[in-house]
Amino acid sequence: RDSLPLRLGRLEVVTGVAQGCFAYRRLLGGEPGMAVALNFTAEPRVVTGLSVGRIVLSTGLERAGEAVGGVVSLGPHEGLLIAEGSL
Repeated sequence: RDSLPLRLGRLEVVTGVAQGCFAYRRLLGGEPGMAVALNFTAEPRVVTGLSVGRIVLSTGLERAGEAVGGVVSLGPHEGLLIAEGSL
C-alpha cells in the first residue's frame, strides 16, 4: 500500500512471458517501479523480461528478499511482487 507506483503508476505489460503466465510493471515518474509476475499453471515456469530487483511478497511466503536479475522462476500457481532497483 505504501508504493506509489503500485497504486498510481501506469501499467506496462511484460511481453514474451511463458505460456500460462502474466507479468506487468507499474511505473510512476522517477520512482523505482514495481513488477508482478503470476503463474496460472500447475507446472513451474520461468518468466523473462523483468527488471533487476528484489522480491517483496510471494504467495509462497518464503521468497521475500530474494534477488531477481531479470529472470525469475515461478512455482505452480505462484505470484510475486518485485520491487525494481539494484540488487
